[in-house]
Amino acid sequence: MPGRRDRVIRRIGARSNKTQVERRGGRAKRTVSRGDDGMTLVELLITMLIVPLVIGALAFGLVAVLSLQSTVSGRITDSGDAQTLSASFSKDVQSAQALTDGAGPICGSGNQVIGLKWGSSTGGYLDYVSYNAVQNVLSTTYSLIRSFCSSVASSTPNSIQTVATDLSATSALAAPSISCAPTASGCASTARTGWISTSGVTQVTLKVTETQSVIAGSTTPFAFALVATPRAFTEATNVPQLSSFAPFTLLSATSSNALSLGNNSVLSIDVGTGTDNGALNVASPLPGSVSISPNSQLLAASINTSDSTLNSVSAGSGTTYPSSEYYSSSIGNPFSSLSAPADPPGGGSVVSCTDSNNVYTCPPGYYTTDPGLSFANNATVFFTPGGNFWFEQGLTLANNVNVTFATGTYIFDGAPTAFTTANNTIVNATSGVLFYINSGAVQFGNNAIINCEGLAQYQDVVVWDAAAVGTTSPITLGNNGSAGYGYGGIYVPNGEVILNNNGTVTAAFLVANTAVISNNVSLNIVSP
Repeated sequence: MPGRRDRVIRRIGARSNKTQVERRGGRAKRTVSRGDDGMTLVELLITMLIVPLVIGALAFGLVAVLSLQSTVSGRITDSGDAQTLSASFSKDVQSAQALTDGAGPICGSGNQVIGLKWGSSTGGYLDYVSYNAVQNVLSTTYSLIRSFCSSVASSTPNSIQTVATDLSATSALAAPSISCAPTASGCASTARTGWISTSGVTQVTLKVTETQSVIAGSTTPFAFALVATPRAFTEATNVPQLSSFAPFTLLSATSSNALSLGNNSVLSIDVGTGTDNGALNVASPLPGSVSISPNSQLLAASINTSDSTLNSVSAGSGTTYPSSEYYSSSIGNPFSSLSAPADPPGGGSVVSCTDSNNVYTCPPGYYTTDPGLSFANNATVFFTPGGNFWFEQGLTLANNVNVTFATGTYIFDGAPTAFTTANNTIVNATSGVLFYINSGAVQFGNNAIINCEGLAQYQDVVVWDAAAVGTTSPITLGNNGSAGYGYGGIYVPNGEVILNNNGTVTAAFLVANTAVISNNVSLNIVSP
C-alpha cells in the first residue's frame, strides 16, 4: 500500500508542476504577443496629449527667434552707426575753427546738418567738412554723409564717408544744439544763417534718432547724442594764410622726426604785423614728429597735423610750443602745380664774367664752368638783367663777396655742390629772382647778409631745391643778419633743410620735406 500511495502522490505532483509550467509559459507568450499588438489605449491618450504641447512649444520658440532676427540686425546697424559717427564727429568739432548749422553745404551735396572748417582764419582754410543728410532710395529714412574737401570748398569732395544709414526724417533735418560762452552771446542763432568762430562755442550736441530698432523693453526708437567741444581758440589771432597755406610746412608723410629743434633753439612764425601768430603744418601722421629739445621754443599760434591723436609734439624740459593743435587728414604741397623752369633753359649763349679791379660783371647765358672760382675775396659782383642764367658746373662765392643778382631765373647744376657761399657773403636780389637748384647740394655760409625776394610767376619762391626723393644732399642755411625776408621763400619738397652754427636765419616762408634747426639757432619766418 505505501508503495502505491507514493506513486499516486508523484503523479499528482507531476501533473501539478506541468500545469504551473504551462501557465507560466502562457503568460510569457501573452507578454511577447502584447508587444507586437502596439500601444494600449491609456498610452495612446497620454501621447496624444503631450505631443501637441511639445510641438507647440518648439513652434513658438522658432517663431520668436525668427521674429527677433530683424530687430537684432537693426540694433547692430544702429549701434554701429553710433560708433562710426562718434569717431569722426568729435575729432572734426575739436579741430574746427569755424562752423555753421544753417548754411548750404560747404562741401558735397545734400542737407547740411553741420559744416566745419579749419586751418586758418583769413585767406581761406585748409580743410572743409560737411555732414550732409541724403534720403535713402525708396525709403523715408536718411543716410548721413561726411564730405571732406581739401584746400578749397567744392561740391565735388575729395572723399566721402557714410557715417550713419538709418536716420529718421526729423533727426536728419534737425540742426545740432550749440552752446556759447557768455562772451559770445548769440553765436548759436548766428550759426543758423552763417559761419561763426568756434572761439566762443563751448559745446556742440548732435542728437540722432534711428528707426530700425527700439530701446529694449520699450517702444522708444534707438537714439543717441554726440557731444564735442572745440579746442580753445581765438579766431582773430589765428594764422592768416599766405597763398592759402601755412608759412612753415613740412611735407613728409612718413617721417617720425619731421622737425627737430636743437637745444636752446627758437622758431618763430610771424604773419603780417603779428607776432608768433603763424601756423606750422606737419603732414606726418606719426605722433611726436615734431621734436623740441630742452629749453627750445616753437613760437606759433597753432600746429596743423595729420596725426589724428593730436599728439604731434615730443618736448623736453623748459620748452614752449602752441597749445592749439588741429587735425587735417591731408596736408598737401602748396606748390604742387608750380612748373619748374627748363634745364637747360632755351636760348642764350656761352658767356663769362668780366673783371675790372675786382668788380665783376656777369651777363645772362650759359656758364660752362663755375665763374665764382675766379672771383677774388672782397670782390663785388653784378649779374646783369636780360635773360636766364645757367650754371652748368655750379656757382661758388668766396669770402666777403658782395653780389647783386638782377631780376631773372638762375639755374644751378653741379656735383657735389651746385650753389655755395663762403662766410660773410652779401647777397642782394631784391628785384625778384628764382634760384632753381636742379642737382647738387646747396650751402650758405655763416655771418652772411641775405636779402632776396621772389618772382610772382613762381609764387614768390626764391630758393627752389628740386632734389629727388631720397637725395642725401640737404640745403644748409647759415646764419644771416638781414632785416628783410632774408632768404625769401624756400621750397625743398623732397629734401631736408638744415640750419646751423648759432646764428639767426630769416625767411619769408619755408616748405620742405623735413627740417633740422641746430642748437642755439633762431629761425624767423616773417611772412607778408
